[in-house]
Amino acid sequence: MAMAKMWASKIQMHIKAKTGMSVTIGIGSWVQELTSVPMSYQAANVAKSYRFIKGAGQIWSLLDVNYQESPNVLPLLPCQTQLAEAIQLGNPELVQKTVKKVVTELKTVAKISPPKARQSALDTAQIAVAAAREGAMKKDRVASCLARHQEQLESAASCQQIAEALASLTTCLARSVEKTQTNLSSETVRKAIAFIQDNYHDDLTLSKVAGVVYLSPYYFSRLFKRTTGMNFTRYLTKVRIDAAKQLLKKGDRTVKEIAMEVGYTDPRYFSSVFKKVVGVSPSDYS
Repeated sequence: MAMAKMWASKIQMHIKAKTGMSVTIGIGSWVQELTSVPMSYQAANVAKSYRFIKGAGQIWSLLDVNYQESPNVLPLLPCQTQLAEAIQLGNPELVQKTVKKVVTELKTVAKISPPKARQSALDTAQIAVAAAREGAMKKDRVASCLARHQEQLESAASCQQIAEALASLTTCLARSVEKTQTNLSSETVRKAIAFIQDNYHDDLTLSKVAGVVYLSPYYFSRLFKRTTGMNFTRYLTKVRIDAAKQLLKKGDRTVKEIAMEVGYTDPRYFSSVFKKVVGVSPSDYS
């Protein structure tokens, strides 16, 4: 290995003298049979990939590093999920904070497997793009953000460069989602509220109402809460209890009948919810 490093150093110096370029050289494993050369070549490529984390212009073999072919990337998954949620919310500030967590985990992976870190970074970019589409962002705007930053991502030669590319891409996506949501939110939520008001006595679910306004349940849930100040379940409960209060004042129906009329199939559950919201049971309300 010492002899291989000596020759690699001479090659490196020669290239530097002739071209002015500083190159990284990876050294494969020693083999005795010609059939093993491809494996040695693969090892050299992996060793060379450590320039991604340790910088260019050096000579590496896998004996110099703590390489793992299948590193644990599970700690990265929660960060990717948080990043996707921040993009769907159209929150550039939260995206910038979350992408820093992603980069921290990517650097940890890169120390033991640069190829896996690079692939994980590209996977994160795809997750971000999918999240933007889920956030009701138009396809042409997603494509525009991706086109501006994809080459930067794919050609990144270091963790720092890929961190900058990820931050730029995800911020671009979040800002576009934010703009889209601002344009859509008031009209979309108005339609959803009108549908709830007309159908609160039916078996309404978040998914059903989201479908009416052509949004995913995940995105609709966050859009609804941001616009109305309450989540879907709380709003539906308010509408039903307000309707029940009006019916109770008329005094011509039983509690069971009113429960069924406002969308509750279980009168006992209705009474429990009513008391929790109003402060008294339906039978005591007047």
